[in-house]
Amino acid sequence: MRFRDPADWSVSVPARLQGIVEKRESLVVSCNRARDHVLIEATRRPLTPVLVALTVTDARRLLAALRPQGRPIELPAVGSGLVGRHLVVTPTAQHVDLAILGTAQPIGCWRILFDDVPQAGFALADSITLLRAENAAEHGPESGSPQASAIVATAGNGGRG
Repeated sequence: MRFRDPADWSVSVPARLQGIVEKRESLVVSCNRARDHVLIEATRRPLTPVLVALTVTDARRLLAALRPQGRPIELPAVGSGLVGRHLVVTPTAQHVDLAILGTAQPIGCWRILFDDVPQAGFALADSITLLRAENAAEHGPESGSPQASAIVATAGNGGRG
C-alpha cells in the first residue's frame, strides 16, 4: 500500500526491526495532504512495509511522546484498510519503541535509538507543518491552531517548520 503525498515528500529515519535478530530498517515519515494524514511506513525487508496513517492531532501526540520526558501512548490508525491498527509508542532514556499492532496480533516493533529520535521529531513536525500550511492555504490563516505551533516549536527544531 502506498498512500504518500503526490508531491512525494518523505523523510527516512533509521530504525531497528525487533525480533530474534535486530535488523537495520527505517521508518519513512510522509503525509497525504488530500486526506490530511501523517503517514509512517515501517520497512521490514523482504516483506512489504507496514503503514500507519495518523490524524494531525494524533501525530502531535506522537511528537510529544518523543520528547525526553515523553509518556507511552497508543494511537489508532485511520484510513481505508488501516482501521484496527494501532501504533504503540514506548519511550525510554536510550530509545523509543514503536510497535504496530493489527487486529489480531502485533505486525512488528521498530526501535529508534536515542541519537535518531530528534530526526524522527523533525520529520513529524515537518509533516504536520506541511498539512497545516495546506489547510491554511485552503481555509485561510485562521485555520492553523496556536497550540500546534507551540508543539512544533518545542520539538527542538529551532523554529524550523
